[in-house]
Amino acid sequence: MQRPRQRGFTLIEVLVAILVLAFGLLALAGLQLQMLRFSQSATLRTIATAEAASLADHVLSNRAGLAANSYNLPVATAKTACMTTAGCSSADLASMGVYMWNQSVAELLGQNAGGTICIDSTPNDGTLAAPACDNVAGAPYVIKIWWKDERSGAVGQFVTSLQP
Repeated sequence: MQRPRQRGFTLIEVLVAILVLAFGLLALAGLQLQMLRFSQSATLRTIATAEAASLADHVLSNRAGLAANSYNLPVATAKTACMTTAGCSSADLASMGVYMWNQSVAELLGQNAGGTICIDSTPNDGTLAAPACDNVAGAPYVIKIWWKDERSGAVGQFVTSLQP
C-alpha cells in the first residue's frame, strides 16, 4: 500500500499563518506606541528634575534671600533693577529668579507647566493653582513642578525637597 504524497500547504494553513503574523505585527506596533509615550514622559520628568536642581542652586546662591524667607511662596515678578549694574535686593533677586525659572519651566515643559517653592511638610499634594504649602516650622523647602503630558493627557508632578 502506498501513501498519498503531500503536495504543499493547504489554503487554510496559509490563512492561519497570515493571521498569526498579522496579530504579531499589531502587537509590535502597540508596543512601539507605548514605548514612544513612556519615552516622552521620561524626557519630561528628566527636564523637571534638571529645572528643580536649577532653582535649588539659585536658592542656595542667595543666602540673604533665604534667611529673609523670600523663597517661601515668592511672588514671581520681573524686576528690572536686577538687570542693571545697580543691582537689586535679595528679596527682588528671589522674585526675579523664580520668575525666570517659571519662564524656563513653561518653555521646556509646555505652556500649562509651572512650579513653586515653599515650606511644606506634606510635599506630594497640591496643584499648580493651589500648591497646598502648609508652612510648618522645621519643614524643608519643597520645589514642586507640574506639567501636562501631551501624549497621555495626564498631569505630571515632580517634587523635591531642599534643606538649606
